[in-house]
Amino acid sequence: MQDLKIKDAYRLLGVTEKSTIIEITKAYRNLAKKYHPDSRPDDPDYAHRMMVRINEAYTVIKNYIELRSNRSFRVKEAETGSFSRGADNRYEDEIYGTDSFSRNPMWEWINRFEKERKRREELRKREYERRKKEERAFREFFERLAIEKKLERKDRGKFDILLKHTFNILHEFFKNNFHNVRYRGRPYVKVLFDDFMEKYDLLLEKSEKLSHTCESQLYRIRSRYIFDFLRSFIFDAVRIISYPAGVSASSLRMFEDAVYVSERFMYSFFSQKEPVERSVAKDLFKRALKGYEVFLKSFPDSPLLVYAEGKIDVLEKFYMAFLR
Repeated sequence: MQDLKIKDAYRLLGVTEKSTIIEITKAYRNLAKKYHPDSRPDDPDYAHRMMVRINEAYTVIKNYIELRSNRSFRVKEAETGSFSRGADNRYEDEIYGTDSFSRNPMWEWINRFEKERKRREELRKREYERRKKEERAFREFFERLAIEKKLERKDRGKFDILLKHTFNILHEFFKNNFHNVRYRGRPYVKVLFDDFMEKYDLLLEKSEKLSHTCESQLYRIRSRYIFDFLRSFIFDAVRIISYPAGVSASSLRMFEDAVYVSERFMYSFFSQKEPVERSVAKDLFKRALKGYEVFLKSFPDSPLLVYAEGKIDVLEKFYMAFLR
């Protein structure tokens, strides 16, 4: 009957007799979390019954494992023989007499001293191994760092070229007023914009390729950020915003003001011959982002919400590519 109960307990927890106590405890905790009354407010009675069964099964298994361990220890002791003092073992007294040196105070002190010496040696050995492991980890870290720095110097030139082309083509985009949808729709401007898009597609292809071919992790990630920004930017730029009839005048004005601020920010950023200071650029970026955040808080149900979220996505990718 006990064997059947143990088998049922193993089956309830979803483990076997070969499972370790760690695996059994982990299974018990997972089931307890799953069937806790707080996790099942719709059926607390069933959860309570399951918790009682789970706790009983865990207790039965734990007691069974302890009993099995004690039996194994006694069998091993009987097979190997024990020379500890006891009613059935008088080996020490027969050899050394009742006043053997093992019970001498000096001998006990020597035993304690020897145990302490071994304990300290073990601690010193562990400390030595720990320091040795740390030194090895530090050495490997600095070796990887040196290799990474070497690869960064190798990739720096290719990334600088990509960055230069990115600034030039985005400066051309804003300088030619391509961000103005109505102006871009004129026939003679459409030809210029088509030529621009051919160069832009080529830049996209190069940035994506560089994000895979760079050997250094730094420029591989930065190239990927630039590619993500370029893709998100042109997708938002060519998207035509159709204003629904239900858009209020105040929400439309606030949205257009936010778009104007963000476009002026990007135009000024990509038009500078010298790199803009990071602190100044971050302040202008926060100002551009704040316009959309105020719009979202003021008009959470506006039909222009999807367009505002697209603009925010472009600004976030801009930050990751150039200001992070």
